[in-house]
Order: sequence, then C-alpha cells, then structure tokens
Amino acid sequence: MSIIRSFVKKTPLEYSNRLSELYKNHIYLKREDLQVTRSFKIRGVMNKILKHFDRSKEQGVICASTGNHAQAMAYCCHNLGINGTVVIPRNTPTQKISMIKYYGKEYINILKYSNNFQESLYKAYDYSRMKNMFFIHPFNDIDIIEGQGTIGVEILSEITPDYVLSCVGGGGLIAGIYNTLKNDTRVVGIEPLGSRSMTLALNNKKPYMMKKIDRFVDGAAVSRVGNINLDIIKNNVDIHTVTNEEVCKELVDLYNYEGIIAEPAGVLSIAGLGKLNKVRDKKIVCIVSGGNNDMGRYPEILDFYRSYMKYTI
Repeated sequence: MSIIRSFVKKTPLEYSNRLSELYKNHIYLKREDLQVTRSFKIRGVMNKILKHFDRSKEQGVICASTGNHAQAMAYCCHNLGINGTVVIPRNTPTQKISMIKYYGKEYINILKYSNNFQESLYKAYDYSRMKNMFFIHPFNDIDIIEGQGTIGVEILSEITPDYVLSCVGGGGLIAGIYNTLKNDTRVVGIEPLGSRSMTLALNNKKPYMMKKIDRFVDGAAVSRVGNINLDIIKNNVDIHTVTNEEVCKELVDLYNYEGIIAEPAGVLSIAGLGKLNKVRDKKIVCIVSGGNNDMGRYPEILDFYRSYMKYTI
C-alpha cells in the first residue's frame, strides 16, 4: 500500500441503511466512484508504473482499455511526466474519451481500434513490441492485481466483513480482493450475463473466448478473462451473473435514494446482493467500482429500468 499511498484516496466505507433494511444484512458501500479518476483502476496502474518507473519513463507506456484503465494511465502519465498511448475500442463512450484527454493532456496519445476490447488489446500488445513501449495490461498482471488489492487493506482497517461483493470484468479487481481478504472474508464476484467470461472460464477450467459479448456494461465487457486472475480465484470465490435490467434498476435506485452517480459496472456488486438470498445479519461490503457514466446513455438505462419494473411490480 505504501508505494501508492500518496497518489490514491482512501475511499469511504459507507453504511447503507436502505440496502441493509432491504436485504436484512449490514450493507456497506466501498466508494471507489470517489477515487482519483472516479474508478478503482488508478490503484493498479499507479502500482505498476511506480514499481517499474525507470523503464516506464524511458520507454513510454501503452495499454488497451474500455475507458477506466485508460483514464487511470492518462492521469499517471501526466502526473509522473511519462509519455503514454492508449488503445481503445471505437465505441468507447464519449465521456470516457473526453476524460482520457483531460487527465493525460499532452502526455497521452489515443488510438481507436476495432469495436472489440480483445482486438484492441492485441493491437496494443503488438504496438508495444513494435515501438518498444512498456505494456500495462488492464488486469492480467500481478502488479495490477496487487494494486487493486489495496481496497481490501482499506476495508480491513475499518471492519472485518463476512462477504465482499466485487464486479468482474477481466478479473483483476476480484483477484486482488481475494488475495487480501481470503483468510477473513468470503469473496463473491458479479458479472454481466451478456459478458460472463469468468463464469465460462470456471466452467471450462481455463480462459474461454466469448465470440460475441454485450457491451452495455462496458466497464466489464471482457470476452476473455486473464489466466493469472483465473488461477487466483478458481475454487475460491463464487461468481454470479446479473441482467442489464437488474443493473439499471440499481443505477436508478442508487441515484434516487443516495444521490450516487455510478456507471453500469459500478453497481454490479449491488445488483448481486439478491443472489445471497439465504444470507442474513452479516456484514457485507459492495464495491462501487466506478462512477464514469455518460449522460448520453441515460435513455437506454431508463429503458432497461422500465423493463425491470414492468415485470416486477
């Protein structure tokens, strides 16, 4: 934790009366939406760059991202004086592209490639070899995992939870959380039904490439999880899936009741609370992983919300 302490926030761990009453447990929200760059991603990127600072500075850095990882790297590049390149899918939300430019300023170069994160990842890796740049993987990297695990350190400094619920995209966050909390807490991962790459990887006992994924929950729209991440969590965590309708219900409720603006991936953990239907009177932490939402997406979010309410009322 010490290597990144001066660069990241210790985010609040807030008790939610509403969710606690609703689910008959003691629910806490770990507010990574209030983190630097409004996402947990800054933890892993800063840890990676600082542990390899001389190489990063000399070669420049490159990554692929659906948005939040790129924003974190842009912030690090500008604040540490390192030149960086980010490769993003062409359909990355406008809000996230604008923030990459804002955080990185003259230190960041943006390349748009494909409409698929996995293809953008391959492109970034090839580009790093061609230009001899230091490649920073968004999740399948032990330094990234270690950085994300500092969330668990902060949680344990305040409470010892019975459960921690985490979003799952490529697996970096949940692997880091498990590595930190495995002796004290049951870790549960929640991923979108339309990009359930971790569920399929666990079923196949190896990373599995989804040929088609739903990009609605863009921060977790990963077609193939990392092998390092899978090795850490296999046989150790439970994974559940949720629908877009369930995600949007939590997005709207979180805004209406708590005034929290989250992105779809940011509420996966809360949307997964209903999967713990036999758990009662336990301390449960939901990681609100990000708050980078694009206002242009609100009509689609409200459509999913209305669809959910139509069939549940």
